[in-house]
Amino acid sequence: MKELSEGLRQEGYRFTRQRRIILEEVRKQQYHPSAKEIYDAVKIRLPNISLGTVYRGLGVLTELGLIRKVEHGEYARFDANLAEHHHLICTDCDQLLDVDAPLSEPLNTQQFKARGFEVQRYKIELYGLCPTCATERS
Repeated sequence: MKELSEGLRQEGYRFTRQRRIILEEVRKQQYHPSAKEIYDAVKIRLPNISLGTVYRGLGVLTELGLIRKVEHGEYARFDANLAEHHHLICTDCDQLLDVDAPLSEPLNTQQFKARGFEVQRYKIELYGLCPTCATERS
């Protein structure tokens, strides 16, 4: 939590218990929770916290680069994995999962450079069924 404390102070924010617990809850998740899901988890530990406080806390943590906001569907999800990675997306339950292994062939970005477009980064999303939804369909 030292990076949280230092990052907050450098940006003029206070180090609060709420922000620490929000960060802990995002880091605990194996999937990419929505703000509401994070709120539900944090509320167990801090019963008096408001959804607005969680939204603001997520915004500050994202701004500090301690978590990543993943725009997906109707609402954003949050990811504690800051390494560049791709996602598996379940078409039934909308769950996002990290692709842990590197893809066998990286995208050839030179073809775009020839057209005057410099690719700075890219993401690949793979759509299908998560293990739970696949089992339910069987």
